[in-house]
Amino acid sequence: MQFRVLGPLEVVSADGRPIDLGSPKLRALLVLLLAGRGRVVPLDRITETLWAGEPPATATGTLQSYISHLRRLLEPDRAPRAAPRLLLTRPPGYLLAAPDDARDVDRFERLLVEGRRLLATGRPHDADAALLAALDLWRGEPYAELGDDGSGVAADRARLAELRAVALEGHIEAMLATGRPEGAVAELEGLVAVHPLRERLWGSLMLALYRTGRQADALRAFTTCRDLLRDELGIDPGPELRRLEQAILHQDPAVDGPAPAVVAPGPSTTGPGEVGDDPGSGSTGIRSGAGIGGATSGSSGSGTGIGSGTGIGTGVGSGIGSDTGVGSGIGSGTGIGSG
Repeated sequence: MQFRVLGPLEVVSADGRPIDLGSPKLRALLVLLLAGRGRVVPLDRITETLWAGEPPATATGTLQSYISHLRRLLEPDRAPRAAPRLLLTRPPGYLLAAPDDARDVDRFERLLVEGRRLLATGRPHDADAALLAALDLWRGEPYAELGDDGSGVAADRARLAELRAVALEGHIEAMLATGRPEGAVAELEGLVAVHPLRERLWGSLMLALYRTGRQADALRAFTTCRDLLRDELGIDPGPELRRLEQAILHQDPAVDGPAPAVVAPGPSTTGPGEVGDDPGSGSTGIRSGAGIGGATSGSSGSGTGIGSGTGIGTGVGSGIGSDTGVGSGIGSGTGIGSG
């Protein structure tokens, strides 16, 4: 069974059939349990969420009815008196024991970690396949059934929005490393509009513009970024971005990048959530604005986390180097840890 919460809730049975959950409250209850990610969700938090802080006197009995209904939907083959295997009663509330990799959130984070590992080991084509598979899992705002207040999931929403932005940055880095600056420009122009304060994206845009013969536009992008940072935060761009500006200004050969990729026509054999051996080099069409919150960094949450750094690469061949100049793509400056 698959649970999809990176957008409106979808539940798919083991044989691929969508499961109709019915009422909005039942959907919100399941999303709240999924947001717990294997932890017990207390009764008081459930009732607070389902009834917007004003639970009726019958809330406990109604909740028990919802739980029974969910159990029948999630385990239709369970015998009447058999113990549930998925939705468990655990003081002081309930726990959803979803199988490993059953949640799209878990698959997204696993693919993101894998994509970044492949980038770090010099396999940008495979990295891009993993990162695109991760991004393809997004359909909108995470935990959409819980409303704008987030019902206690605001921190996890912000964390996921940050990780999505990190995945987009990695995807752009892979495009530049495989000689696809034209496609990168098209995506980056939308991304910097959504994330105007992310210097890595501006650095990638500058590189992509320069590598398509648009030196003046690359320098203009630096000016736009500098003015935004000064107006919004009262700071100047970091040293890496300033070094990149000087390298472009003086037409440093180190920013030329790899030869343009040759696009091989043919259908893709990689499906959503899968990583192929070679994803090709065509345009990707990532929707830069879908489901992205306003988080920048430092959000907390459970599961595997990828903290965003402030550097843009670490040397020739991997990015804007803090010690040795400018390389072929924007490096990550990020670390992988547990949230």
